[in-house]
Amino acid sequence: MVVWTGRQKRARASTRVVGVDIARGVALLGMTIIHTPVIPEANRPLGPWTAGLLSAPAGISSVLFFLLSGVSLTLVARSGSASATDDVLRRRGVVLLVAGFALSWGPWPVSILEHYGVMFLLAPWLLRRSDRSLTSVAGAGLLLGPVVLLAARHLTDEWASIGKAGWSVWILNGSWSLLVSGNFPLLVWVGFFAAGARLGRLDLGARRVGQRLLVAGLLTVAVVRVGVAGAGALGVAHTPLEADPTGITGIERPGLVVRDQPIDDDPRQLLDTRPHSGQLAWTLATAGLATTILGAALSLPATTHRWLRPLARLGTVSLSAYLAHIFLVADLWWHVGGLPGVASVRRQLVVMVGFCLAMLVFGDRVVAWRGRGPAERLIAFLCGPRRVPDHRAG
Repeated sequence: MVVWTGRQKRARASTRVVGVDIARGVALLGMTIIHTPVIPEANRPLGPWTAGLLSAPAGISSVLFFLLSGVSLTLVARSGSASATDDVLRRRGVVLLVAGFALSWGPWPVSILEHYGVMFLLAPWLLRRSDRSLTSVAGAGLLLGPVVLLAARHLTDEWASIGKAGWSVWILNGSWSLLVSGNFPLLVWVGFFAAGARLGRLDLGARRVGQRLLVAGLLTVAVVRVGVAGAGALGVAHTPLEADPTGITGIERPGLVVRDQPIDDDPRQLLDTRPHSGQLAWTLATAGLATTILGAALSLPATTHRWLRPLARLGTVSLSAYLAHIFLVADLWWHVGGLPGVASVRRQLVVMVGFCLAMLVFGDRVVAWRGRGPAERLIAFLCGPRRVPDHRAG
């Protein structure tokens, strides 16, 4: 008979911070909203309030998800859990990398899993850094990363397709996409992960820590917004070049790169705050906003946890929920939401709200019935530590 020892059970339980789970649940619902393609009927644009609410999670949900992955990994490592050993982390990194590329080549071209995979491969090194070193890594990604990305645009040139150049170009382009030209360039996004890992070393169980994070996040957002507004008032503004709607810019798929338009490398772009612009102002403002959401979740009184239990449980099965949301918005949506531009906006919004409720019910029931989600169980089976038999149990 194989059982978990009492020490292992306590270590596993100590990694759960309800506020972190709530914040992760918020990120998952935000992804569901922003990825559900609500499209107005012809000649009937969305109202400003509706459009604003639908676009609010843009650029923040994935950043919050990424930052919280660093927080959670640090919590697991600090608990002494065998799930944070170097071998386990590397195996998880490889599995997530493969799964992410499989999703990117299949139904979900904006998968973030391969980027998690790289972070898990780097995690044994990151977790051994001192607080100061980890802060330096976060600062390098958030402050220097956007500058390097801007300078690296000249390095992205036309590559031959995979059919002509073979595996070497596929690997080169795939690596370049992960680091520089993809939707989540790791030159910048490593800063979000490292920042989360640094925050995970704080006493997140104390409400005062959450309150300080809330204030720090709000101040960061305010400073960036005021700075950008001031720069605009002084005439330091820039309109990015419009992409060619008929062409493919950057690396859309590993193995094929086409660039047939001028490269916009004006340094004033660093003040761009548009979602996923990858520029300095967006990076800092979004990091501040993600910290604000985490701080708000950690600041909630314990009496509210009961009412937010479905949201927290959703956050505990984040990988399963992430895959479930892909099924909802990339497959089921087209069957129940109606054709874009044909179905009424009201019907599309009702279906979108239904998807969010389905996510909450999914997380709540999976945790209540099974304790962990199916994807988490599969990862644990493939990559988890070997269970130590307790011979005293007979």
